[in-house]
Amino acid sequence: MQKKYWMGTAPTQCQTCSSPIESVFFDARTPAGWACMCEQCQKFGPGLGKTGTGLGQKYELQEDGKWLKTEG
Repeated sequence: MQKKYWMGTAPTQCQTCSSPIESVFFDARTPAGWACMCEQCQKFGPGLGKTGTGLGQKYELQEDGKWLKTEG
């Protein structure tokens, strides 16, 4: 399976709570639409807490500075 990476500029802060994005972020659905969010917002809301087709993806920062898609 080919690895997939975030294309473009990665978010530096959560779009729902404004906390800094450090090593993990989610590009995922919320009741109001899509957002790049921290792990806490994805787990406890407003994120739906799920990844997959139509739900969202999880990205983790790699040693080379790239964001690898690890779920979804």
